[in-house]
Amino acid sequence: MKALIGILAIIILTTSTGYARYNPKYDRYITKEDLVGFVKEAVFFAKIYGKKAALREYKDKEGLFNRGELYIYAYDLDCKVLSHGSNPGLIGKDLSLLEDTQGTRIIRVMVEKIKYKGNGWLKFFWFHPTTKRITPKLGYFEKVEDDWWVGSGIYLDE
Repeated sequence: MKALIGILAIIILTTSTGYARYNPKYDRYITKEDLVGFVKEAVFFAKIYGKKAALREYKDKEGLFNRGELYIYAYDLDCKVLSHGSNPGLIGKDLSLLEDTQGTRIIRVMVEKIKYKGNGWLKFFWFHPTTKRITPKLGYFEKVEDDWWVGSGIYLDE
């Protein structure tokens, strides 16, 4: 019953904020609005169910936060992976030195934006699993609580 109430709360919160909800079953393309809505859903989920339940749900390959190419990643403010929907093997690792092909320290830049504004966007270059090429990717991320944040990303057309 608690799960049903929580899911209904997420639906109400996300629809009342006016953000899109991407569903790969029906939607062919992922928009920036879909990305923002997806991350906001993850934030709301954590606020409703708590950090422990949220981190567990984010890494679940069959969970609420794995939708086609979209998945949630969660980090603390020291760039340590707390949860990762695409690669749970990264959990616990410090990715402060992770760079894209242009030399951008991706996670470190995201953390700086989180500290400054509480959310943000970052364009970086990343390996696309379908095309097998380095492709521009746009990440959106938001602070959940004072000590951790979540994000996701979409590949951009070249």
